[in-house]
Amino acid sequence: MPKGGHNRKPTQLKIVQGTMRKDRSNPNAPELELVIPEPSEGLPKEAKEAYKILAVILNDMRVLTKADQGELESLALARAQIKYLSSKLFNKLDINEFRKVQIALNDAIRTSAALSVRFGLSPADRGRVSVIQEKKSNKWDEIRK
Repeated sequence: MPKGGHNRKPTQLKIVQGTMRKDRSNPNAPELELVIPEPSEGLPKEAKEAYKILAVILNDMRVLTKADQGELESLALARAQIKYLSSKLFNKLDINEFRKVQIALNDAIRTSAALSVRFGLSPADRGRVSVIQEKKSNKWDEIRK
């Protein structure tokens, strides 16, 4: 890793991936509020449907912040594209059209898989993702003050 902190992963990403170490963290890094960001106005209807489903899942996992809007939209677009191409694939296409749709579908699946890993949505990667736990108060917190 270059000196001077260039190309460092954000602390929140380290927390989500389970690689966070206090001795290597930036105490001045911004802490983002856990929220469901609104999708962009221009996002197609099919992608908005996927966005809403993914947003609920990620919100329940407590890993979604306002800063995740772009990545979440990209994942929703990839999932919508998979749905569309899957429905088109076996609809009486000639062999050349079938192959074009098949290639596009494979690309969309790869894109979706790569973006799903970032959010911990695949079974293999879920174990590597840590969720941000709600801080529960207890009676000792008041005594320590």
